[in-house]
Amino acid sequence: MPSGPLAASVARYLRPEEQVVPFRERPELDELRSWCGTTESVAVRLMTGDGGAGKTRLALRLCQVLEANGWQPLWISPGQEKEVVDAARELGTPCVAVVDYAETRAHLIELLNDVARNTSGPDLRVVMLARSSGEWWKYLLSTSEDRVARLLRAEPPVTLGPLSAEGGGGVVFAEALTAFAERLKVDCPEATLALTEPEPVVLVVHAAALLAVLNHALGRPAKHPESGGEVLAELLAHEGRYWTKSAAARRLDLDVSVLRLAVMAGCLVGADSEPAAAALMACIPDLADSAVLRGKAARWLRDLYPVPDTAGSKEWIGQLRPDLIAERLVVTVLNKHPELIPRLFASLNESRAERALTVLARAALTQPTALGQIRQSLEADPGSLIAPALTAPTATNPGLVSIIGPVLTSGMIPAVRRDAIYRKLAETNQNQLPYLNAWLDHQSVILEHEGRPEEAADTIEEAIRVGRALTRAYPNWFARYPSRSLTEQLARLERLGRLEKALTAIELTVRSYREQTDGNPFERLQNLSGWLNRQSLVLERLERREDALAVIKQAVTIRRELAILDLPAALSDFAESLHNQSVILDRIERREEELAALEEDVRTYRALARADPDEFLIDIATPLNVLRRLRGPQS
Repeated sequence: MPSGPLAASVARYLRPEEQVVPFRERPELDELRSWCGTTESVAVRLMTGDGGAGKTRLALRLCQVLEANGWQPLWISPGQEKEVVDAARELGTPCVAVVDYAETRAHLIELLNDVARNTSGPDLRVVMLARSSGEWWKYLLSTSEDRVARLLRAEPPVTLGPLSAEGGGGVVFAEALTAFAERLKVDCPEATLALTEPEPVVLVVHAAALLAVLNHALGRPAKHPESGGEVLAELLAHEGRYWTKSAAARRLDLDVSVLRLAVMAGCLVGADSEPAAAALMACIPDLADSAVLRGKAARWLRDLYPVPDTAGSKEWIGQLRPDLIAERLVVTVLNKHPELIPRLFASLNESRAERALTVLARAALTQPTALGQIRQSLEADPGSLIAPALTAPTATNPGLVSIIGPVLTSGMIPAVRRDAIYRKLAETNQNQLPYLNAWLDHQSVILEHEGRPEEAADTIEEAIRVGRALTRAYPNWFARYPSRSLTEQLARLERLGRLEKALTAIELTVRSYREQTDGNPFERLQNLSGWLNRQSLVLERLERREDALAVIKQAVTIRRELAILDLPAALSDFAESLHNQSVILDRIERREEELAALEEDVRTYRALARADPDEFLIDIATPLNVLRRLRGPQS
């Protein structure tokens, strides 16, 4: 086995901070430099790109450029978000703060609030890195304070595409080939880029070049991987040789397949102490029966990849990096050993479970089989893992919802535990509002079926509150919520005797439609009149008949205007409201007005019946019979 650089980790040469390959200028850097040079005292920008696209490398380069001009770079570790503004003030110089994995940061909104209020300190730029601007970003935009929302909307996200070069990807590959050969102090091989993927991320191109140099230096036959997956698999094979040599140096006599399992567990779950790391090693069958071996393996893992020396780090085990390589290792090993999934996820605390599920969620963006691994973990212990799955992982990969929903609403979780999960979601996971609303609704059905009407009604009320929050958070979702969910929820609430609560929810919905200014005017008025119609029915049930009459008259007025369009749906709605108005007038014995409403109702239904007799002819009977009764036998 060679000594020197080839005996060490080969993956480390691909880490952004190593900067083995010279930085290739790209237009996104110029855009960010210009943005930092604006006159605003504070500004925030999101940068997105696939794993391996070069986000961290670009952020590092930006920091270097700004530092040369008197700026202070700040790399914000998880848990440090609340300290950024104070740190910038204390330094007293312009600062650029980088927040990696922004979509998973629990305290991101606190950071943004502090930044927005920081109008008197030195210039501050916050660069957030994430793989995409999905639902988490939309939620952040729509729920932030106005001044934060203005910061976020001031500039569009910077999206990193493929690293381009005149001459194509082969030029980028050749540059990396030369750089790796110089760093490893070996001859540069004659090799060309064999990838058939149209636009591979820069990390994969660099990894392909590193493989070519390694194989040449070791006297191995040249390989020509054609996909990113093949490149990463071959790189992991080289990394495995480092694991073997490192373990042998510590007299840890384990097969490389066992070492591979240990590294995978460290990448997936991690540990915050030596006992926790040793306990994690017990998940591996070859280590389960020996406390001595487990301790040695844990200490070996800690030394294998040094833990970054950053404030606030809770990790005791070092980790394989870059992330794309670690994710490939995790998914590949779990595909081969699915029986390890329940063992790895058993008895994890919420923070560790969230971390492990987030790793798989990120991996699933490029390796779809990871979604199946998440499903298997949730089904093995749904009561413990559902809540962690609903935080950072779903922000990382919204596709998890298709897995989480059926598990949460299935019978796998005991009712008591399910209740606790719903309560926690309502308190701490408002970024999952759309799914939380649906799950609370489902839970209310279960509780009603189980003969627990008071709890069912309470849960419906909670679902409605979440729905109201949704209408504030997602204005474009507003029109869909009442028609799809709220109607059924209110019907059940009324059936369970909570008429006053139902009325309050309806009144809020009516107010929202009155205040709505965007969207299709016809649809807005149609929805408004529908909710006024419903409001009048609830008021009538509460025997507030004068109030009910005032409201139904508003619905009739709106629907009469819409009926001018002569559309069957508008005419049918108009007839419905006329009928409801006549019923209320009958209850308060205002006969002349009742007769007028019935006559117009009959005329409207006759117009509908002429166009579609099979559908509407029968509907004339009820108002016509009432009209004849009121007029007497001569009518």
